[in-house]
Amino acid sequence: MRRIFLTLALLYAVCGSMAARGFNDVLFMPRGQWSVGLQGVAGSLSSSDSDYMLVITGADASVRFARIAVEGAYAYKDNRELGLRFSYYNASANIDHLTADLMNEGMNFDVSGVTAAAKGCAATLYHRNYFGLDAAGVIGLFCDFSLGYRVSSSAPSAGAAATSSSHRFSLGFAPGVKVFMMDRVSLSLSIGLASLYADFSGSRGGDNGPGKSTRFGGKADLNLADLNFGLNFYF
Repeated sequence: MRRIFLTLALLYAVCGSMAARGFNDVLFMPRGQWSVGLQGVAGSLSSSDSDYMLVITGADASVRFARIAVEGAYAYKDNRELGLRFSYYNASANIDHLTADLMNEGMNFDVSGVTAAAKGCAATLYHRNYFGLDAAGVIGLFCDFSLGYRVSSSAPSAGAAATSSSHRFSLGFAPGVKVFMMDRVSLSLSIGLASLYADFSGSRGGDNGPGKSTRFGGKADLNLADLNFGLNFYF
C-alpha cells in the first residue's frame, strides 16, 4: 500500500514539475472550452494470453468485457480541465477447467464448468493536465487524477449460488494522448497506471448465508482493463 501511495505522489510531482518547467506552455486546451464525449472499450482475455497466475498448472478460462462512458468537461484554465464521467460496464467469465498447486505444499484444487457475469456503473470526477506537443495544438499528452465511485453486482450465469454486490471508492492516475482530427473533434487514448481503492462488498443467497467484507488495496501497473478510447466534441 505504501508503495502505491508513493507512486501516486511521485506521478503527481512529475506532472507538477513538467508544468513548472514550461512543458505545457504550448496552448493545447484554451480556458473556457466546454466538451462532451464518449468513451468505450471491449475485448476478451484468455488463460493463454496471460502469465500472471504462475501457480496455475493447467487452465482453460476466458473473460469478456465491455464498457461505455459519457463525459463532460470544462477548461477552467489554459491546459487545465475538470471533468465528470459516467460509465456502465458488463463482463462475463468462463472457467472450463483450472488446476492449481499452491507453493507445492499439497494445497491444490480443481475447478471446472464455472461461469459468472458482472455488471456495474460508476461516476468519476477527474482533473486533467495537458501538455501540447506542437504549436498548432493538434497533438497533446495528458494526465488524469481521478476520484471515483463504482457500484457493481455479480452472480453465476446459472444455478442458485450466492450473488454479491460491491461499492468501490478509488483514487487513480491515467496518462493518455489526444489528437484533434478537426477544430472541434478529437480522439483520445488513455490507460490506468496506478490506483488506491476501498471495496465494501456483501453477498447473499449462498450456503453460508449473507456476508460482508471490506478490503483496501492499490496497484501500480499497466491496467489493460482500464484502456479507454474516446471521441470528444468541443464548443
